[in-house]
Amino acid sequence: MTLLRRWESENDSLAEVLITGYTHDLTFLEQYFVPRVRHFGARLTILTDADQGLHDPVDVRHAGRTYQHANARCGGAFHPKLVVFVGEENVWVAIGSGNPTMSGWGYNNELWLVVEATRRSGPSAFVDLATWLTRLPDVVEMPEWTAQTLATITAMIRPAEILEPPSGLRILGNLDIPILDELPGGPVASLGISAPFHDRESAAVRALVTRFEPESLTVALQPSQTRFHGESLVAAVSSVPQVTFRAIEDDRTSHGKLIEWQTARGRVALVGSPNLSRAALLTTTWQRGNCELAVWYSAPLSLVPGGVSLPVREVRSTSTIRADSTPRPAAPVTLLGARCIKNGIQLELLLGRAGLVIIETSPTGAPGSWHQALRLQIAQPGRTTTVLQTIEAAGAAIRGHMDVDGRHYFSSVVFATDTVRCQPRSFDPSLPRLAVDYAYGDVINDPALAEQFHANLLRLMNTIAEHRVTTPSGSTATQTAARFNDDRWGAWIQHLQQTVGPSLAGLLFPGEGRADTERSEQWSIDMDYSLDLADEDSDLDDEPRIDGRQPLDLDPSQHGAWRRWAGKLRGNLARNPLLPLEIRMLVNRLYLNLLAAGLWGPDDEWRTGFAEVLTTLRPTDEEYDALPMRAADALCTLIAVGLALLFQDANLHGGAAEDTILRSAWKELGEWAAYADENLVDEYLIPSSRGYSRIPGEGGIIKVIELARSTADDPHAQIRETLEAEGIEAEFYDGAWVARIDSNPRKLAARIATYAGNPCTVIVFSNAGNCTVIRCGSTLAFGDARTRRWRIYPISAVGSPITVLGSPDGLPSTRANFRLTPPPASVTALAEEAETNLARLLAVLVEPGH
Repeated sequence: MTLLRRWESENDSLAEVLITGYTHDLTFLEQYFVPRVRHFGARLTILTDADQGLHDPVDVRHAGRTYQHANARCGGAFHPKLVVFVGEENVWVAIGSGNPTMSGWGYNNELWLVVEATRRSGPSAFVDLATWLTRLPDVVEMPEWTAQTLATITAMIRPAEILEPPSGLRILGNLDIPILDELPGGPVASLGISAPFHDRESAAVRALVTRFEPESLTVALQPSQTRFHGESLVAAVSSVPQVTFRAIEDDRTSHGKLIEWQTARGRVALVGSPNLSRAALLTTTWQRGNCELAVWYSAPLSLVPGGVSLPVREVRSTSTIRADSTPRPAAPVTLLGARCIKNGIQLELLLGRAGLVIIETSPTGAPGSWHQALRLQIAQPGRTTTVLQTIEAAGAAIRGHMDVDGRHYFSSVVFATDTVRCQPRSFDPSLPRLAVDYAYGDVINDPALAEQFHANLLRLMNTIAEHRVTTPSGSTATQTAARFNDDRWGAWIQHLQQTVGPSLAGLLFPGEGRADTERSEQWSIDMDYSLDLADEDSDLDDEPRIDGRQPLDLDPSQHGAWRRWAGKLRGNLARNPLLPLEIRMLVNRLYLNLLAAGLWGPDDEWRTGFAEVLTTLRPTDEEYDALPMRAADALCTLIAVGLALLFQDANLHGGAAEDTILRSAWKELGEWAAYADENLVDEYLIPSSRGYSRIPGEGGIIKVIELARSTADDPHAQIRETLEAEGIEAEFYDGAWVARIDSNPRKLAARIATYAGNPCTVIVFSNAGNCTVIRCGSTLAFGDARTRRWRIYPISAVGSPITVLGSPDGLPSTRANFRLTPPPASVTALAEEAETNLARLLAVLVEPGH
């Protein structure tokens, strides 16, 4: 808490806070620490031993919603006490003996070493710590998403430049090498040791004495608290020439762990989590020992606790340690963590034995609120991952249950964690962003605020475009996501919220407009452990959702101003092709809302402008590859929604102006609509009561998605659909559309050629004679087997094969009139351009059975 208060004076943002510990009390942390960390905007990750929680689950209110908590499991105790603060500029690391509990952080006498450095330059000890954190998930069981968070923090604390401090400093753990083996050898002038726990045989103390060969030894004990076996302890130190046993005063529990030695070069102190036990000092985590973390440095003054001398006979006759020293048994079931995913909650479990595991959930963790959610039949012990299909929200309590030899065993409770909400809210102040969070309803109903919003959004778009000219390395949100590679979506949506505000982010991605900043800023902390809450019964999950589906109710007198602004938006997109994809998506969402508001009357032309805006959604390959999956789904769904609007009163093969606009937009975007997510369609449906509202229906959107997917599988699917809708039976065979009719083949061929697009080849067989149409660009060739003639016609931009060939009065005259065979050079060139096998076409045309 002192460090957190000091951080405020550093004028640095806080991005990540990591806490590890053995015993832990989430209720204590939520009351005094979590709100302050979230007020800074940091992500808080707490990793603790799976079986050592002191809290009651019913009292834990914010785990999984505002911070990440996960369980760790190893052969011994997961015992490191570590706190890491990472900001944009600074890194502070505290390694010591205090668990994250009221006692460990407030009441006990503990020993901590705090190392402060910058991210640009730091001691090599930070490389030691980064290496330890990187290796930790390989040795200690923890959730995969927690391991990913550690990887992110590791990259941030590893200094770019090594600057060694004047005093020796080293961080060490025991993942692969016992801590004792990493200590320097003796002989030393003096050795001082103190810890609340010894092993029964005093093996750790004996090993320290052997390694250091001290001339004098001080052993500090707290007779009422320290767990040691006096007889074995006295025997372990009997080879030291001078031994002093010291009784520490009993005013507070002495929980610090210390190994301190002095040579001619000076005094060195090792502090951290290791007790004076075999599991802490003499074994590795791999060997089913504890997981420990320690640090040594050159200490100017002795840290051995003061006290009075204890007679050796009194020490020898005292034993406060338990006789039972059997290894920690494997738990039948351990829930390592629970993570909210799109369709439920992903559970990571560690099973100590085979059998039936019952997963139970509770919205609050209160007695009587638990219910069975899943039954898992486990064939063999080990780690497993499963998905819990549930409607429980983030923060829900989850536990596992097994019957072992007729007895019920319940695992420790974990809390469903929304890793998106727990992401850090820190941001780069140099990046462009809106200074105001423009709430959806306020902008619509307040003309003055709307005018300010219009100007500021346009200014933001221009500034972002200028910024990207100087740093054109992809979307800014993509760069942010790369930084937080453990949750690309969380980083992406976080950056969008920081750029345009939570309300507009929620308009684009319904349900993602929440912001914890407003509520967290109502908390205040003081060091007297009193907490002033704006509302004792409030809950950080109560923020109202921003719903972009509310029908717009614009004052008709403001329609002109909003239409002019829409035109400026469209022009801004055209002038700034470097605008990132998320901004282009937001502009399209705003445009859809304005269309739904009836902003354009029955005589206003809206399609051209909207199509220009919509086609800016076509992503580059680099943009699409960089998108998080949820953002990519939303992009393609937004494209499908826009195309469904353009499909209204238009078709892909007509000759009207609206048909031409639709065809152009479909050519640009149709392939992307195939990747739309039908489950997201409802989020983009906008009801409206305005008479001139232009809104796509759900059925129309689904139809666009299905057409896009059919087209992806069959390039001619949309033509088939149009022909079927027109009552025409035709098949695509060997590069040509083929149909049969009893009479008048010319008119049918003209209709098919109109709907089949450009270029195309059509053959119609009929008892009255066969005919063919070859269309390419602005030229059409009509071949008639009955007259054995080719006629070539130009087609204007607003014309079609029907307008040229469909007249009931016969064919229009043309000077380009040639014999069917051999074909003239102009027809041969046209066929080559349309990729038509002319020789085969003529053979089939003249002799259908050929």
